[in-house]
Amino acid sequence: MGNCWISYKTILISRSVDVKPTAPRRQSRQLFAPKSTRVVRALLSDPAKGWHQSELAKEVGISLGLVNRVVQRLLGEAYIKMAENRIHLKDPKALLNEWVKAVALQDTPATEYYSPEPLQQLEQRMDELSKKEGFQYALTLFAGARYRAPFVRINRLHAYVQGDVESITRELGLKPVSSGGNVLLIPTPDEGVFFKMSRVQDRNIVSDVQLYVDLKNAHGRGEEQAEAVAQRCLRPIMGDGAAAQ
Repeated sequence: MGNCWISYKTILISRSVDVKPTAPRRQSRQLFAPKSTRVVRALLSDPAKGWHQSELAKEVGISLGLVNRVVQRLLGEAYIKMAENRIHLKDPKALLNEWVKAVALQDTPATEYYSPEPLQQLEQRMDELSKKEGFQYALTLFAGARYRAPFVRINRLHAYVQGDVESITRELGLKPVSSGGNVLLIPTPDEGVFFKMSRVQDRNIVSDVQLYVDLKNAHGRGEEQAEAVAQRCLRPIMGDGAAAQ
């Protein structure tokens, strides 16, 4: 029972409730900062696996100290448990859901472009250019979903890129526009977004968990497409196949 009793001179205030109020869960954006999120990505990429912290540090390319700090936050939020000195996910669906809420794609700097070229042909040229120029890219949102779990048909190219964006857009003949574009390029300073990306039909596609997070934060029919990704690609995380709420 929760209680409150205040006495001041001739004033007395007393209040009690049947159930002690639950403190709201602290949502730490630090847990989903770019490098910290690498640990979350690794855990969700194989939700049944138990990890040593040193294995995680090597897998995602960050310091053991940072891994330990992230692990302590995850333990504090009860997303993981320790067994025989290994890290195990307790509720992968809840962790993925928290990531969705903490990270909004619209907060990421992105630029719209227009191209008159058929988009699948443009994707092919981007892939060829990435090999030639040595930059990294991965399709996401509806462009990525088209290769992983096609459901919503939206004729746009969405991609993360890490490299000289000005040079890339110039080579691809893209014209920047304020609205109405059919190409969205999202520069990313951290390579973690490319962790566990897949290669499908000669295209780089972000990991299924990244794809789901992006779609859940997308406007339009992103929710519908995210559900299709969850049903087809994320059953080990979702359990019954339903998307996180």
